[in-house]
Amino acid sequence: DTPDMRSLTHRERQVVGYAAAGHPNKVIAYELGLSLSTVAGHLARARAKLALPSLTALRDFISVLPQCAEGTSASRCAPQKFRIGHGGGATSEGGKAYR
Repeated sequence: DTPDMRSLTHRERQVVGYAAAGHPNKVIAYELGLSLSTVAGHLARARAKLALPSLTALRDFISVLPQCAEGTSASRCAPQKFRIGHGGGATSEGGKAYR
């Protein structure tokens, strides 16, 4: 059986989108106004619903979805408003550092 993203709640899809784009849980929590444990819970439930064994498997699954195909607008797949700074921390477009 192929995992079905429609089985996820809206919030689970949001969190998965950020995670699939490579954003750490701390950044996801800050951006969505959630606690770290809530982010971890959403990711765990999403992996369980999609029958995927790990976050890596989840990222791999998301990356092959048609809306996430290479050459497609990144905004259609996952939030892309962050960039990784030289110190390894994520930085928003406004320059706010997340550590």
